[in-house]
Amino acid sequence: MKKLSLKYSKSGPMKNSKLLILLVLCLVFIFSVSCTAAGYEKNALVHYSESEIEAGQTVHLEQGYSIKIVDIGKSGPSSFIEIYHDDHEVDDLDDNIARNDSPIEYIITIEDDDDEDNETDYLLLSITPLEYIERSDSNRVKFKIEQYLDVRYDIDEFLLVDESKSVRVGESLELEEGYALEVLDIDRNSKDKVSLRLMRNDFSLIDDEIEIGDIFYYNREIDGQPMTIFTARPVNSFVSTHSEVVFFEQISQREYLVGDKDIDLFLSDQDKSAVKQDEITVVRYYIGDDDVQEAIVSLNNDIIDRRNSPQQGTYSVLLEDLDLGEHEIELEVVASDGTRSFKEISITVVDSTVDIGEPSLDDEIIPENTSSIFDNLKFWSSDSGDTGNGDEIEDEGYDLSDTPPFALILLGVLLVFGGIAALIVYVFRIS
Repeated sequence: MKKLSLKYSKSGPMKNSKLLILLVLCLVFIFSVSCTAAGYEKNALVHYSESEIEAGQTVHLEQGYSIKIVDIGKSGPSSFIEIYHDDHEVDDLDDNIARNDSPIEYIITIEDDDDEDNETDYLLLSITPLEYIERSDSNRVKFKIEQYLDVRYDIDEFLLVDESKSVRVGESLELEEGYALEVLDIDRNSKDKVSLRLMRNDFSLIDDEIEIGDIFYYNREIDGQPMTIFTARPVNSFVSTHSEVVFFEQISQREYLVGDKDIDLFLSDQDKSAVKQDEITVVRYYIGDDDVQEAIVSLNNDIIDRRNSPQQGTYSVLLEDLDLGEHEIELEVVASDGTRSFKEISITVVDSTVDIGEPSLDDEIIPENTSSIFDNLKFWSSDSGDTGNGDEIEDEGYDLSDTPPFALILLGVLLVFGGIAALIVYVFRIS
């Protein structure tokens, strides 16, 4: 009995140690596999969007990259996606199918310049289908798209790249091009939520409450494509009796070049170059964009019409009791990001007795040679005489060398009619 118990006591710990070693090896293997799967680095975040995209649509990103949603599936949802750089499809994707729990990740390997054996993997693109959306016109999927800086290519369009800053609650961080990041509040109960606002030129662009670790971003749609203008990730917060601070990483800001707004300004009767003093004049202006925050019409620098958040369409302004003379009318349109666009026209107010519907004699077009036609007709020369310098003018007789073609035709017609008249007189005399 003792021997059995002794043997059992020796073999028990040995078996337990073997099981422990096996468990440790399994854990190491699992950890190593997971580390290998996610064994990449990320550079600066240069694009972040959550957009609804339909099958067949191409989304253009930064640094020459684009993605094409070839097809979408309901379950999951899932999507078949192709990735392009400079219009050439990349061929080193592990899989073209993106699922809600398994996004497509485009990873590149870059060798160390100093050590060819040292390589680093970088994540460039992560595309995750979030939600299948059924529409009457076309079915779509809402995607989360993350793009990180590719160090092999320039990024001149960015004003700030991957900066880290801290901002106190109630204060703002001044950015480029009139942008500013404000920290409005920290959730004092959980400390894991912050309220943020992005401003530009004193206009609020976006307000959002997000969790610590999420991305706070601002996008604009340019030619139907989402463009990320600003990103910042709050990574921590600190609250004390004297201060409340939020710490940010991945602060990046893209240069945003604003094109001309689709606006127009004109008189109701565009054929008129002037208006009468006693008439009511209608000025119309057109707004073709849906992101206008304010539209202002001014007459000689005095505001005569102002509209907040106008919709697309044409608007009218009545002008009356205008003084005689020229007047300047200006349309100013303020976009939702604070960008301002202008359109100007001039109108002339004339006396009510002036007929502006018909051209005056001064406006009639007179041929340049009209006044000289008959002056150039030389049916006979001047009498011979002194020119004043001692030279005599010879009688040159009939001279048509300087006569215009019209005058020659007229002269010919007169000669013909003269000949016919002389012939009729002669016939009557004979008879």
